[in-house]
Amino acid sequence: MRENIYITMFWLLLLFSTKAQVSISSSDSVICAGETVTLTALTPIMFDWCYWKAGSSTSSKTIAIHPSSDTLITLNCLDIHANSLTTSFTQTVFVCTDIRNIEFLPGVFLYPNPSSGKFKLSGLSEYTPIQVFNTLGKLILQTSAEKGITELDLTGNPAGIYFLNFEYKTQRILRKVVLE
Repeated sequence: MRENIYITMFWLLLLFSTKAQVSISSSDSVICAGETVTLTALTPIMFDWCYWKAGSSTSSKTIAIHPSSDTLITLNCLDIHANSLTTSFTQTVFVCTDIRNIEFLPGVFLYPNPSSGKFKLSGLSEYTPIQVFNTLGKLILQTSAEKGITELDLTGNPAGIYFLNFEYKTQRILRKVVLE
């Protein structure tokens, strides 16, 4: 009996002596406009109800949103004693195009970048068409991927930024390369 009293007193002391905090976790900190992201309320056990304010209110510990621009989300949670805690979170949203950066393609590598003229590209299917354009949009090089590693030689072209264009799994990819 005495043991139960001590344990209960310990939990009550812990409950009232620590300052409860509520926070928001995003499944992806940066998204493209219109993409869906899941936000989760991270709350102490004693908080029963959480209300999201992101256009409309809902009472759950998770919410799925698909904003078209940076969005401020407010979360208000109530504990079992009707004490309220509020926190805010800004979901960052970028306007994206269908052009994806090569760093996000598993197994496709371009190196060295920057280079003095020769670049190596690996991970593409054999015979994949590859084009290199200058910043004015002029076609500088047109070739096809080889089995294994494809070497792209831009030696003799002026130093600057060039764009590598190819298709990967039905997506058109545009990658910036720097010629020193």
